[in-house]
Amino acid sequence: MPELPPEIWIYITRFIPDGTLRKLLAVNVFFYNIAMDLRYRTLELQKLSSQTMRLLSRFADPQSRL
Repeated sequence: MPELPPEIWIYITRFIPDGTLRKLLAVNVFFYNIAMDLRYRTLELQKLSSQTMRLLSRFADPQSRL
């Protein structure tokens, strides 16, 4: 990959369809991170239980290492 600043690569990814970006996750760490951001952009909860609330509080903690 040419030496371009990450900001330029991020800008370029705006023009690549999400499905294609997901397929690029094995190329390098940059594309892996982009693909993971796409994959986990949203979270759907089916039921809100006490266990779900505990898990959400762990997600909210930046020090947490799930």
